[in-house]
Amino acid sequence: MSIGDVLGWSDLKVCTQVAVVGCGYWGKHYVRISSEQPRLVCKYACDFFPDNLDSIGKKYPSVIRTTKLEDILNDKEVEVVFVIVPARLHFEVVQKCLEARKHVLVEKPYTTVTADCEALTKLGCSVGRQICVGHTYLYNSYVRWLWTTLVDKKSLGKIHTLYARRTNFGPVRQDVDAMWDLAPHDISVFQYIIGDMPISVSAIGQNIVSDNGLSDVVFMTLKYPNGVIAHVHVSWLDPHKVRNLVIVGSDGRAVMDEMNQEEPIKVYNKGYRPRDEEKEPARGGVIFRDGDIMAPAVPAKEPLTEQVLDFMGGVQQGKSPLCTAEFATDVVRILEAASQSILQEGAPVRF
Repeated sequence: MSIGDVLGWSDLKVCTQVAVVGCGYWGKHYVRISSEQPRLVCKYACDFFPDNLDSIGKKYPSVIRTTKLEDILNDKEVEVVFVIVPARLHFEVVQKCLEARKHVLVEKPYTTVTADCEALTKLGCSVGRQICVGHTYLYNSYVRWLWTTLVDKKSLGKIHTLYARRTNFGPVRQDVDAMWDLAPHDISVFQYIIGDMPISVSAIGQNIVSDNGLSDVVFMTLKYPNGVIAHVHVSWLDPHKVRNLVIVGSDGRAVMDEMNQEEPIKVYNKGYRPRDEEKEPARGGVIFRDGDIMAPAVPAKEPLTEQVLDFMGGVQQGKSPLCTAEFATDVVRILEAASQSILQEGAPVRF
């Protein structure tokens, strides 16, 4: 099932001209996607590095290449700008795009300061332009399946804990630490599944190889209402690339392992219930149930394409994208609190 099917639309109806600002590793994919979609025209590719623009020019010669953001801002034919620049530049670039009355899709994190997120959201509303933040895991086929098939239908019962591990051996970034780089993916999924802000967050981090004092390894714990606990482990220094998500409920458990190409999702039909002391005299206060293990076949779709289609469909129909500016601001608020906790050697920060 595509994101268009889930949100009630499938094909773009109007041809829209777009621009991509930042044409590095991820930016080039936005150029590709907007060039491949029949109702999108990638008019500009903007980057400060000539090598990135040369690479774009070889594959997409019809795309105008520029090092000046003003070329895009002054072109009234461009309605949408994809912003894929370092996080520290998000506020400045998005602000200029909104002031030029462009719709904006900006990569995560929204910004690195909650107040800046709120200011951009207010600006977007005042000029009547949409903002979507690139939390691509909300468009991941496996995450969508977990939500629509298990969580939304309460097949796992009452959810108690969630935990995620996102590790690899490099690359080390210079603009944000490992938590701000990697954890937004999992925090956004937690927020989507639980549907509420945590009541507190605690985190510890370790700086090993970064020469700017940023944490290379972080362990974070979030406490949500109703006793739900979530945990995230992120690292640039692990020997293996791991992309795991585990959801534990009273009636079942679900595991997503993106590195397992054959069985990326497993659902364990294992649960428990309180023991009836009169009918079931035994030790312990609960009865455990052990059932089947299911590995569903879930067709994979490119999350980035699904995200672009969701945003563009929303722009054309005047609907909000799946990942709104308000949703993304909550993720930044959690990250800011976790950063504060790291400075306080793991002391919980309450919301």
